[in-house]
Amino acid sequence: MTVALAATALTPASGVMGAVLGVVAAGRRGLVRVVLLAAVLNGPWIVAGLRHVSIARSDPAAVGLFDVQDEGFFGRFGSALTLGGIWNLDVVPTSRTLLISVVLALVMAAVMVLGLVTLWRDDDRRLLAVLGVAGVIGLAVALSGWLAPDQMARVVAEVPAGGLIRDGTRWLALLVPLEAVAFGAGVHAAFTRFELTSWQAPVTVLALILPLAALPDLAWGVGGRLEPVSYPASWADTRRIITKTSTTGDMLVLPFTAYRAPAWNNGTPVLDPAGRYFDRTTVTNDDLEVSGQQIAGEDPRAAAVQKILRSTVVNSGDRLEALRREGIGLVVVETDTAGAPQALEQVKGAPELTVGGEGMRLFAIEGARSEPITREDRRVMTLVWAVTGIALMIGLASLMRSGVRRLHRKPAEHGPRQMPKP
Repeated sequence: MTVALAATALTPASGVMGAVLGVVAAGRRGLVRVVLLAAVLNGPWIVAGLRHVSIARSDPAAVGLFDVQDEGFFGRFGSALTLGGIWNLDVVPTSRTLLISVVLALVMAAVMVLGLVTLWRDDDRRLLAVLGVAGVIGLAVALSGWLAPDQMARVVAEVPAGGLIRDGTRWLALLVPLEAVAFGAGVHAAFTRFELTSWQAPVTVLALILPLAALPDLAWGVGGRLEPVSYPASWADTRRIITKTSTTGDMLVLPFTAYRAPAWNNGTPVLDPAGRYFDRTTVTNDDLEVSGQQIAGEDPRAAAVQKILRSTVVNSGDRLEALRREGIGLVVVETDTAGAPQALEQVKGAPELTVGGEGMRLFAIEGARSEPITREDRRVMTLVWAVTGIALMIGLASLMRSGVRRLHRKPAEHGPRQMPKP
């Protein structure tokens, strides 16, 4: 249980999902243990959120933009039941909109129903109850932005961390175990029914092909739409300069937008990768534009930088001074994307550091100091990470010990039986 919950704790939302599934599976007897264990393993997220609870709320306008979407023949409810309905329709595989996918989805649904009936008859009702409750919770959250938008908007705006349920379709992950187990049980029931008959081979082949045929363009990177792209040499050059420079302060990347469509990515929109590529604390714009509507971000420092960049100043030196006071010491301008001319104007007057290659320029604002982490924050988070790490180590040790015991028992359990002496 510990390792499983730790695996889900990689992000806040998945950590909550793991806790929900663990609580449902544990029942009354293990409820307290699972809740405490999930709290410890998600401690870094929880404590960090509690220490910044004033900014742990989201823009309610996002609810109507992130609700489950209609992908075609089944409507919103059917899209959710078939584990679809993501808000970003640009990433939906084409096959989801084809009539053949509807037919195959209905066939898979029939197999799942057969599996559910089989599990019920085989007295696997506790398993069905656990998976069913988890699935209903996931489906309810996924549909809440559509069925109850006002209530969901209130939760997102007023409840700290309420934004975790804003993107509802990701909660369909709780429905996946039920559908997977039901499909497997249905296939097993069909295989048993036609065992030792001429239908055995066709049923086996159909069971293997059906999930792939329902979504064929997932193969080969969504039909060739996903492929690796190499960063230009100027990015590596810039990273080396940033590593070696004596200029202090955090980094700002311009144009100040969350997404950009650089030429080196063939003009395809991408979440700005600079904050993960460069080894320097980076202030990024967490505002998001969806279908022409702006969703406000949650980072007050990003909002402060945005205000500085948009301000009307007499000379550029005033803007640079304001950025310096905000702790910005380096400014990277990506010149091969929309908004680059305006970005260069915003850092006019700042000394430029030499960068080889095209598509990127690096400027310095001397005298800036990085936003400090308080000693109290550092101590608290160090303690939380230590407790989380110890809990994970104990869980791994317990898992290894259990595995060793099973290996030692295996020869005795499966060895030749001794005939009783007369």
